[in-house]
Amino acid sequence: MRSLQPDLWAAEFITFPAATICLILRLCSRRITRVKLWWDDYFAILCYATAVAWATMLPIWINHGFGLHSNNIDGMTAENASYTTKWYLFIIEHLYAFTLFFGKISILSFYWRMFRVANIQFAVSILLTCSILWILVRIFLTTFHCYPVRAFWDPSVKDFVCPIKSADFFFGTVLAHVLIDVGILILPIVQIQKLQLPGLQKLAICLLFTFGAL
Repeated sequence: MRSLQPDLWAAEFITFPAATICLILRLCSRRITRVKLWWDDYFAILCYATAVAWATMLPIWINHGFGLHSNNIDGMTAENASYTTKWYLFIIEHLYAFTLFFGKISILSFYWRMFRVANIQFAVSILLTCSILWILVRIFLTTFHCYPVRAFWDPSVKDFVCPIKSADFFFGTVLAHVLIDVGILILPIVQIQKLQLPGLQKLAICLLFTFGAL
């Protein structure tokens, strides 16, 4: 079976350096313009911190066989490979969830600072509440996927239950995540439409805000 490790390394070394550059430019712009850091900046830093932890764990996981068929991992039986994979998955799922959460909160905090209008701040509050509920539910379900918790990765645990189906878990949490992100992306468009600007300028600003869709 073809190794997927080259794809994993590409995901590591394309997205993470880009995030690093963006954060450095963000902090440099604050220093140059002498604008004090605000909550959106602090949450962006927290987002990057959890991303660093994720980017550190991923190569370790790859070196332990992630991306290979269980029968192709040197020095490991299929059972050991399953144990290792699920253990790393358990850790990285938590880091990934917090990275997404802090990214959402950073953008919503930026909207709150930029748009001092009651209607959009109300919408920001709703999305903020949804994001908090999302992270609470996701972390709870991720942590207690099985009971005892260790049973998720350790097949030697006896008398355990895993009531949460992985397919349903990922579908539900990813669907909620995508819906919140769509709301975050389209939120400023409503306010931009009210600006007294030529159509092309409005379009340019909308494209700037929706750049995250890429």
